[in-house]
Amino acid sequence: MPKFESNTGRPFTIGPVRVSYPTVWEPSKKDLKPEDPSMSVSLMIDKQDKMVMEQLKELLNEMQKIVNLSWPDGLRVPLVGDHDSPIKDADTATNRSRVPLIESNPEYAGHFILRAAQKFAKKREVHLVNRDLSPATENIYYGGCWCKVCVQPYTFNVPTNQGVTFSLKGVQFWKEDEPFGASRMSLEQMFGDAEKEIADAKATPAQDFGGII
Repeated sequence: MPKFESNTGRPFTIGPVRVSYPTVWEPSKKDLKPEDPSMSVSLMIDKQDKMVMEQLKELLNEMQKIVNLSWPDGLRVPLVGDHDSPIKDADTATNRSRVPLIESNPEYAGHFILRAAQKFAKKREVHLVNRDLSPATENIYYGGCWCKVCVQPYTFNVPTNQGVTFSLKGVQFWKEDEPFGASRMSLEQMFGDAEKEIADAKATPAQDFGGII
């Protein structure tokens, strides 16, 4: 059997798309390898978005090129669809427990899902930026926001699995949207309308605290 050689494709920028489970700012407490944590993000590729679907088509062509180099006889895992596939069709795919993806993530309906990752040890190599390309100085990424994400496909072969996966090269925050899952408070919800509060305070008689303060 010939020795396996990993091959890396060129970087691709996908988006803007909505993202899910973005763990790019600091390690997750649920990381399976807390001693060597990974940063990652899942891209939700809308099947009705012609521009992004064209980007996906180009990425798939690049993936097929590196598959042909690493496995001239073909790869047993399909590039799209299966729960082991690097790009999952959320309308039909399941997780490793065979639970449909859209059962736990209904927002995935009508999308292809692509996950990219990188070790936090290499965080300096991953560009985290705002829409104007200035470096992000705080965690502005959350499940449901829109981003443009740069990924790079590469082939791998380990005793338990083989296929194509993606390294994370950069994330550009694009715009806000409704958060997934637990609600994310807006600044107005956190701190209220400052001008209205000032006006109300001026119209409200001062309270007598009876010498308490």
